[in-house]
Amino acid sequence: MQTEVHQTMEGQFQLLFDKMKIEMQNQTAELKDSIAKSIMDSMNEKLIPIVEENKELKIRVDTLEKEIESLKGAGRSNNIVVFGIEEKEKSTGSLSNYYEN
Repeated sequence: MQTEVHQTMEGQFQLLFDKMKIEMQNQTAELKDSIAKSIMDSMNEKLIPIVEENKELKIRVDTLEKEIESLKGAGRSNNIVVFGIEEKEKSTGSLSNYYEN
């Protein structure tokens, strides 16, 4: 009889232990999910200003590239190539003065 009681108690302790183990595993999984979500939220919060700055910088780069192309075009519009004439002047101003006089 005592052996039966001992086996019954042992079985009940094993069931209790198994339930506690499952509960601890569930809590561990919930904690992992909660921590991961918290980390992701924090990272996203920190990334928002960086993403915004990146967008602004892309727009600025695009604007500057257009401005550079415009300036290149304006610089080329004053260039004239004349073959057969010796070029003694070193700047556009001195060249203009030479041919105007």
